[in-house]
Amino acid sequence: MKPDFDIIAENNVVTEVLKGKLISLRITDESGTTSDEAEICIDYSSSIPELKGKFKVFLGYQETGLLSMGIYIANEITIQSPPQTLRIRCNAISLRESLKEKTSKEWKEITLGNLVREIAQKHGYESKVAEEFENVLIPYISQTDESDISFLITRLGREYKALVKPVGSYIIFIPRGEGKSATGKALGTTALTPRDVISWKVNFNVRSKYGSVIAKWHSYEKGEPVEERVGNEEPSYLIQKPYSTAESAIDVANAKLRQLKQSEAKLNVTIPGNPELFAEARINLSEFCQEIDGEWVISRAEHTLDSKGYQTMVEAMLSKK
Repeated sequence: MKPDFDIIAENNVVTEVLKGKLISLRITDESGTTSDEAEICIDYSSSIPELKGKFKVFLGYQETGLLSMGIYIANEITIQSPPQTLRIRCNAISLRESLKEKTSKEWKEITLGNLVREIAQKHGYESKVAEEFENVLIPYISQTDESDISFLITRLGREYKALVKPVGSYIIFIPRGEGKSATGKALGTTALTPRDVISWKVNFNVRSKYGSVIAKWHSYEKGEPVEERVGNEEPSYLIQKPYSTAESAIDVANAKLRQLKQSEAKLNVTIPGNPELFAEARINLSEFCQEIDGEWVISRAEHTLDSKGYQTMVEAMLSKK
């Protein structure tokens, strides 16, 4: 099949002008706090159309059609020589400036779903919160001189091991590494065998095999801390921070155990370009070897179209069983 692309800049299709000038097109879709990126590198030996502002980027094949890879805005343009090239670096349009403004607030007796919803509405977003987080009660948490996006990602996202990300007109708050959407619906799974890949590598972290997690909460009735254990095997990972309720301690312990189990292995695989692979989607390996066959969740997908053709490189972690 023949790789193809389309770029719409400020509602003007510039693809045909770029067809003979494109050196490389790279799209990076990443789970977590890192902003998704696009990089366009073209031959700048002759005049080109205006490429400032917003871009809609599409990738795929002439035979099967193109898929949208997102909307981006140019934030850096570099011209260099030899050879004379123009490189445009863009970030995905998802983060409104008001989300970065520092603020202070005390949150009391609020569910996690309502907290995310309130922040989203404040900045003109809608929200999508996974069902397992929707009714988690937060008795008290203080946001002090901290931006709303930092509060959501670095405080709440890390504590509950969630993927928090502005996507289009939504702020999503979903389980990290489970290959599910905000509604809990499983994302599509791509099956791969050794015949489908260009290269692959798996790293195993043998030092992080915890079989259980212990979290503490303070019982005012007993006047002492109480331990809650999730998992039945040793060794145990102890969370030092105390929580206000047993439910909070158990929720955090469950999330931590899931993270520890998922961090034991990391997969890197390069395949012929596939625009359907993106962060939080799943791949299923078979016929590789017993240690790695099974389901993995993508944490990072990089799509590159250049003189070598169209390739997709993904990083993934083991899916929760």
